[in-house]
Amino acid sequence: MDRRRALMNLGIISGGLVLLPSCEFSKEKATIALNNLKISASQENLLKDITSSIIPNGEIPGALELKVDEFVWVMLDDCFSKEGQEEFLKGLNSFNDAVTTKSGSFFNKLTEKERSSIMQSLEESAPVDENDKVGPFLKTLKQLCIFGFMQSEFIMTEVMPYSLVPGKYGVCETIDPKKRINVNG
Repeated sequence: MDRRRALMNLGIISGGLVLLPSCEFSKEKATIALNNLKISASQENLLKDITSSIIPNGEIPGALELKVDEFVWVMLDDCFSKEGQEEFLKGLNSFNDAVTTKSGSFFNKLTEKERSSIMQSLEESAPVDENDKVGPFLKTLKQLCIFGFMQSEFIMTEVMPYSLVPGKYGVCETIDPKKRINVNG
């Protein structure tokens, strides 16, 4: 037997074994690439359902069309601490169980009216134990949804146009109550 060939094969096999744990073979993969978080497709779809229930479509596009769910994932990945990320994911993972306990059905099977009433009752209810993370999860998610919605390109250009500093100087202007203005600009 050739020792060089045996050592070379041993090196290749050990290198492959070192890299094997980093490979993920699950069929369920998220469509968004994050640096710090590992999420599944079911978590991503559940967050899409929740954000579309928080800001539904109407006269203007809702959260789903403005991709607020992706904004939430990026904010969670980049701006939250490791503990904050873990609490958020615990709340997301236990959300469907809490909805099933309250309504007897999964969140994506409920009507829009049932979804909003369930979310409101879950947010306002006192936690059952210290491991109950659904209420804080919903509060954090609502804050991120509203922030992402108000800072989206559509809102900042079409609904409430943002004028850069210094903007135009108007000496005297009457306020029209039907005109939408941007209070941030």
